[in-house]
Amino acid sequence: MFGMSIYYSDAPEYTLYNFLRFCEMLLKCQCKVKTIHLLTSQDEDSSAQQTTALAEIKQSLQSQNVCLDVQYSSTIHDREIRFNNGWIIKISRGLDYFKKPKDTVIMI
Repeated sequence: MFGMSIYYSDAPEYTLYNFLRFCEMLLKCQCKVKTIHLLTSQDEDSSAQQTTALAEIKQSLQSQNVCLDVQYSSTIHDREIRFNNGWIIKISRGLDYFKKPKDTVIMI
């Protein structure tokens, strides 16, 4: 699938690292992802940190010719990944089934 767009919504803060790992996995995929649409909620406790981290991920993805579009919503609940071919993957726990990482280096 070329030109795949992914829609992913999940809770903020501790999932940023897991989202980064998810993006890294997509870059290794043969499907040539061009755009990732992230729909997330604004973290009230660490809004500036969240914005900075997402900006770093966005810049890193741009260097790989992938556009990261971040949008915020105060009403999202269900976590899912949507592909532009019609596939929807429901992930009720989000990407948080991964173990907590030891390091938090942001680099793609």
